[in-house]
Amino acid sequence: APAAAAAATLSGLGVGAKGWHLSANAHLEIVSRVIVPLALSGTSERAVANGKNLTAESVLVQALVSCAFPSPALMAAEGALPFARGAPSEVPGPWDASPPRPPPSQPGGALNIHDGGAAERAERWLALVGKCAAFVTQGIAGGSATLALGVLRVVGSLRNERVATALMEAALQAFLSHKAIESLAEASTAGSLLAEPLAALQDKPLAADRLVLACVEGRAPLAFRLLMAHQAQLLPSLEAVRWLPLAIASVRAAARLSPPASRDFDVLPAWFAAVELILSDEWLVEYSAAQQATLAIAKHVHAAARLGDGGGGGLSAALFDTRSDASAGQSGGGGASAGLKLAARVLLAILSKATHDKSAGLHGGPSRPLVLLDGPAEARAHASALVKAGHSADAQFRSVPRAFFTALEAMLARPCTLAEWRAHVLATLFPMAVYLPRV
Repeated sequence: APAAAAAATLSGLGVGAKGWHLSANAHLEIVSRVIVPLALSGTSERAVANGKNLTAESVLVQALVSCAFPSPALMAAEGALPFARGAPSEVPGPWDASPPRPPPSQPGGALNIHDGGAAERAERWLALVGKCAAFVTQGIAGGSATLALGVLRVVGSLRNERVATALMEAALQAFLSHKAIESLAEASTAGSLLAEPLAALQDKPLAADRLVLACVEGRAPLAFRLLMAHQAQLLPSLEAVRWLPLAIASVRAAARLSPPASRDFDVLPAWFAAVELILSDEWLVEYSAAQQATLAIAKHVHAAARLGDGGGGGLSAALFDTRSDASAGQSGGGGASAGLKLAARVLLAILSKATHDKSAGLHGGPSRPLVLLDGPAEARAHASALVKAGHSADAQFRSVPRAFFTALEAMLARPCTLAEWRAHVLATLFPMAVYLPRV
């Protein structure tokens, strides 16, 4: 039914066998009022349960993804946006046609992206792309798990990494929210929620390095975490001489990943994954590049969480200097949430204790339990700050779920693994993000 409705709508617009052209404003209307609603209805869980045609799903998903980013080459058409019919496997087919030059006159009220100079044209083009991407990503984020997986299957074909990662982020938000709620209903909270997204992502070759950079630039932490998991599948099979450079690159990338203002907790799975790499026995603390990456992630977590001077010496001497304030200003957004501040303290305490132990020749990987109160001065300073927050009259910490503080002092004093701390932090500090402990 959605496919038939789409065909009728496009036929009404005068679509021929060789494609058609629309003004920029008309394109926005098609994206927001036709393609997004059809894709949402055609890939809903109810449609799947009713045996929806898989070919129709493929067409709808590809149309949705393709509309997220018109190619800059279309600027040669003086504002007309071409749509070309092609096989469903051609992504992003609608933007590959070479359109004929439209007449000089534009329809009344249409956006002519070729008025004015080059700077103005570029600004108008970016505005058009921004609106298209906003319509599509909002639709995906509010869609079904089926739509989310469909987007992940084709997103690797997009030639623009910034748009690809924005679509990945929206798809993961939808998928993880749906699956976490389903798990609660089924009383099943074990296992990672990334297995299906990882399988979908592997349908197409990925330019992983460029996508990771785009995640950092676009603040897409869930997409970043998925790419880390994608790379982690390769790491166990590598020799140590190849493992360490890839692990260092992952940690350094995580050290540039800033949390989005409205969902700062989404960055934590990636930060925990970076710390897990550092705790691995294959991570050589005596290697200068590894030391620099460790310092980079520590400084970044401190700056992004807007923490005050931790004191303690050692790593703190570099971590809590005046440059931290400047780095915090670059991370953007307003003040970090109380939950992010507390989670950052836990991460930094673990990082300090683990690197101190590894320098002393103690190994065992991420599964080795750590007693944070027995750590160096920096780890103890973070532990003390966590305990004080639990007794603080500060309004921001009084709003934190008490479940976090209930077990805190006992956990600080006894041996706990990174996995235990991760589960406790993500489940108790952010109970509204049900999916978080399983990402």
